[in-house]
Amino acid sequence: SGTIEIDIRYEPVVIDRSEIFVYPDIYSRNAIHSESVYQALMKAGYAADSVDYADVRRFVDRVKGLRAPTVLRIDEVFSGLPAVAAL
Repeated sequence: SGTIEIDIRYEPVVIDRSEIFVYPDIYSRNAIHSESVYQALMKAGYAADSVDYADVRRFVDRVKGLRAPTVLRIDEVFSGLPAVAAL
């Protein structure tokens, strides 16, 4: 009767407006990978096929293993993408 539901998400790659945030993989789950980047992009309204896979790989290689949160502009990381997705 007094139950409270809690939804905990472990999303180390998040997009908010024109920025992509990457948080350290504190649980060592190998959670920062190409698929997590594509999921974050799609959740933010970008089409997966509008992103070059080579850009995604370079981004993952750049941020994987970082020990501090990182924030980068979308249009600087992924060539050809607008700063903000059209929703």
